[in-house]
Amino acid sequence: MRNRVAILVVAAVLPLTGAVSLATAGTAGANPNSKTVTVTGSVEDCESGGSPKQVTIGTSKESHTDDSPNVKNQSKYSVTFHNITKKGRDATVLVTCQDGDTYTDGFKIMRPAGTSTTMEQDISP
Repeated sequence: MRNRVAILVVAAVLPLTGAVSLATAGTAGANPNSKTVTVTGSVEDCESGGSPKQVTIGTSKESHTDDSPNVKNQSKYSVTFHNITKKGRDATVLVTCQDGDTYTDGFKIMRPAGTSTTMEQDISP
């Protein structure tokens, strides 16, 4: 009888430890080999004084635009790239302001060190 109880206890506990292992694996840090990088930061007004309304960032492989209320109301942007190599990619930025004025900037998108997938980059004329 004791053997049956022990087997039942083990059978009941094993699925729980497996679930805990899976939950722990799901909350681990980002894969440092991932090509996905989210670029965030602040964006300055145009030299004409117009507030930014749209930020477009492009590399040789992809281009993404943030025209969300965060750009218009808080001068903050966020775009996610899915094809950033270990060496990084040169990026060109086009900021369009509400008055129609524009400016450009540039920087290199790099995979952040460690397990982070977010790179901060402020944009200005």
